[in-house]
Amino acid sequence: MAIDFEAEGLLAGLDGEARESRLALLRRLHDEGVPLQELRQAVDEGRLTLLPVERVLESEGARYTIDEVAERSGLDRDFLEEVLRAMGMARPGPDERELTEADVSAARRIRTAREAGIPDEEQLEIIRVMSRGMANVATAATRVFGRAFLRPGDTEEDIALRYAEASAALSPVISEPYCTYSTFACVRRSARRQSDRRRSRPALCPPPRR
Repeated sequence: MAIDFEAEGLLAGLDGEARESRLALLRRLHDEGVPLQELRQAVDEGRLTLLPVERVLESEGARYTIDEVAERSGLDRDFLEEVLRAMGMARPGPDERELTEADVSAARRIRTAREAGIPDEEQLEIIRVMSRGMANVATAATRVFGRAFLRPGDTEEDIALRYAEASAALSPVISEPYCTYSTFACVRRSARRQSDRRRSRPALCPPPRR
């Protein structure tokens, strides 16, 4: 059934081209399956133009509760919750299906690292540092989008569709293989620097004279 977006208050304060653009974007998103409540929240938070981007970047496939991720990964729920907190993510409610297959895979890797002997606190430290780094990446990507893809006179629909198209094209750049490669490259450089420092460090005791 068609939604009266004006009656829902989603066109308030708009007229002319801005109103028609907002209406076209709302209809497009609703036709693509975005529920009214999510549209209303996006308008209230001023992020309606970002919804198409979010849909591009969302993982596809099954959605899991936190208990299901714990069961599938073999990682106990308590530690999984600590991992989510370390990542800066809100803990999902027991019945909320917000986690994806990517979360299951990540939890399995964490379990494997635990079994290999890496203590939980050490893993959480790494996760916190990586999450801060990824937050910087996200901020930089947002700035790049703003500089590269905004045009004078853009409407909300123009911005939303162009952002979504650009996100689909750029997603390989910020995908897991690229981030993994970057991480390993940084780890290699760090390990080499530490090794060089150890080799250049003077011995605590001079070698015995012969």
